[in-house]
Amino acid sequence: MNKLCGSWYRDKDGKEIDASQLENLLRDNDYRIVLADKIGPYYISTVWLGVPHGVREPFDYFETMVFLTPEWAIDSREHLGQTLDCDRYHCFEEAVMGHYQMIEEWKNKTPEDLWKGNKHYEVDQ
Repeated sequence: MNKLCGSWYRDKDGKEIDASQLENLLRDNDYRIVLADKIGPYYISTVWLGVPHGVREPFDYFETMVFLTPEWAIDSREHLGQTLDCDRYHCFEEAVMGHYQMIEEWKNKTPEDLWKGNKHYEVDQ
């Protein structure tokens, strides 16, 4: 899309919005957060971004990320808040499906699986 011909910004329904609308919606966590789940040691979050991501159309306006929850972070400087996985989506429906696919992918992984082969971390049993 040529930015001069319209707005880059989109609401959750894919409708063009201006910068002021974008700013207000980004401040509204109830609007911005599509889904959020704690699955075992992981926090899986899907959010509306409002601005395009990607190098070509259709741009991605939603993102799912996986994080390790604080109680499972061995060294908070290294793991707390670290993105373990990420996927982006063009539309709301794809984002919802992607969120549940990410849950399926991560529900049986253990934190120990993440650190296998890393000699800097030992997991106490």
